[in-house]
Amino acid sequence: MVHRFAVYAHRLRLGAGFAFLVLAMTLVAASRAEAQWNGFIHLNGGGQSADRVVTNALQVELYDETATYEATMTSPGGRIVDAWLATRIAGNLGVGIGATVLEGRGMVTLDGSVPSPLIRGRHRRVSHEQTGLHHQQFGLHLPVAYVAPVSERIYVTLLGGPSWFRLRQDALATVALGDEVAPYSMVSVAGLTTTVANGTGIGYHIGIDMTYLFTRWFGLGLLARQTGGSVEMQLPGGSRVIDVGGVQAGAGLRLRF
Repeated sequence: MVHRFAVYAHRLRLGAGFAFLVLAMTLVAASRAEAQWNGFIHLNGGGQSADRVVTNALQVELYDETATYEATMTSPGGRIVDAWLATRIAGNLGVGIGATVLEGRGMVTLDGSVPSPLIRGRHRRVSHEQTGLHHQQFGLHLPVAYVAPVSERIYVTLLGGPSWFRLRQDALATVALGDEVAPYSMVSVAGLTTTVANGTGIGYHIGIDMTYLFTRWFGLGLLARQTGGSVEMQLPGGSRVIDVGGVQAGAGLRLRF
């Protein structure tokens, strides 16, 4: 637990240092420009790079003994879509709200120990892999935005603030074994059944966006963002704390008003 919070704090320090560096460079570039915006809407598509690995242990009574399984669920980064709305409150500074949805597919690797139907105390090893696990993250963000005009058409926006995350994750529920045949020295897995686990937690986001305006009100933009947080989930094998978020990049439409 201490190590997890130390890693989390280290990521925050790195993100904050990056943001302050970009902010200093942006302020220099924008020192001669005036704010020309009252609010903005950003619509993006992109991807997230972080992989998540969750382990889950199951125990099942079988042949008057206990079969034990350990499932390692790996969920890679996936596609993201998001929308951001902000309004100017003073100068180049604004506040807003944003929402991000990530969809990904992962796999589960199963290792287990299954008792023999003939000899008590003799267990057989079993392994299995199955793909197609669904992983979905929803993030609700409350950013403070600093919009710095570099020129009449190019704007750099810094965003950062707290985030709330909701995670939906397919988790291993049951293991279906194949038909047992004499001499019962080996056993196979016919398939796995999953259930949907849910959890919520809080975290942060910090990022930079570059916008090029084709007209006064419309343009395109690129974004780079770091999000992070922790979600506690109740899996069939027990409670787990799962990290969410990651490095995100994308592009999309920019609207000004």
